Amino acid sequence: MRQVRKVSFAVFALAGSFAVSALSAPQDFRSRRAVEASARYKLAIEKARKRYLAELRGALPAATRSGDLAEANRIKAEIEKTRIKLRKIHGREREISVTVQATQNGDRACRTKLVLRKGETFTIIPDPSDRWYGGGGSKKGVRCNYMGYTDRGTWMRMYYQIGKGVPVPVVSGKAQRAGEDGELKLFASDDKAEGNTGEIRVKIVMGDD
Repeated sequence: MRQVRKVSFAVFALAGSFAVSALSAPQDFRSRRAVEASARYKLAIEKARKRYLAELRGALPAATRSGDLAEANRIKAEIEKTRIKLRKIHGREREISVTVQATQNGDRACRTKLVLRKGETFTIIPDPSDRWYGGGGSKKGVRCNYMGYTDRGTWMRMYYQIGKGVPVPVVSGKAQRAGEDGELKLFASDDKAEGNTGEIRVKIVMGDD
């Protein structure tokens, strides 16, 4: 266990040196170098945590076989703590779940509370079994998934929007890159959504940035 910690600390120290080198760069390049150093630092920390997790999992069977329950429980607790840290990016959950109501159109969008930074990647995955219904017109009572009524343009299609940016149609499972800073919002494309029914559950998975 000590050996794993030494490896982790060594990687953290190396990552820290990236940030120091960025500060010594010329003024014109300092901002870009600082961003690059920060990205390398985060990547180094994640790699160290993954190595640490692998070492913990490797040590658990031996502790269990030896009958050292205290050590086995300690390793299990460390595994869980490390897994939690790996599930997060910048302190945020790597994966979140929200439910978009059919009545939530662009004016009353579903606020995910996930604030993205420009350049971050994310993937939206609507539940394929969920359906919602348009409240009127020729499709009244006709179910559809997040793709909406494909024979009626974008009606009831699910869209996402970042901050006050341009709304974009959701494509399930496709990695997207945030074009600006802002909260991620989801909504159904329908100007008159008051009479709509149904809901679609959505998972949003953050990518490595």
